[in-house]
Amino acid sequence: CNEFITESTFGLPIYNWLSPEEYSEKMKTWVIANKEQGKTSVFVGYSLGKAQRIMKSVEGAGKIFVHSSIARLNEAIENAGIQLPDYEMINFYENSKNTLGEIVIVPPALLDSNVIKKIPERATAICSGWMQVRGSRRWRSADAGFAISDHADWNGLLQTVKATEAEKVYVTHGQTEVFSKYLN
Repeated sequence: CNEFITESTFGLPIYNWLSPEEYSEKMKTWVIANKEQGKTSVFVGYSLGKAQRIMKSVEGAGKIFVHSSIARLNEAIENAGIQLPDYEMINFYENSKNTLGEIVIVPPALLDSNVIKKIPERATAICSGWMQVRGSRRWRSADAGFAISDHADWNGLLQTVKATEAEKVYVTHGQTEVFSKYLN
């Protein structure tokens, strides 16, 4: 193409994602360690896209419980013919004690809520590209962080721009100055 427009949310060289297989291994290891300590593994991620990636990453590591907003989207995804791992919708007022030692996935809005506090013996992991920076995990008081993002990382951005063979590249959103300067 002649002109290309890209976002650059993670347009800094420090943002380099691991492969899905590597994240799956790290996440399953974390879940197993939590089980051994009698803890429930709580993953925080957006209801559409990220929650399903988390489910696939931890498949086989334990029973998966999801928030109702995730369950509704899962139903639509499954109706479209996409197979997801087995899961159960959690009712925080009735069966949150059944989650002990298992896996719970909730949207970010619940992170500091009273609802999440109903989960017994929880260890919390935030799933976001921002978790690439260790300080972000401490800032949110999370027990773990996994840099899982639907945005391209540094290398992904560079590969995409190169593949377009564009004569002119417009950079929006995120690290626009740094990424534009590097491209120039």
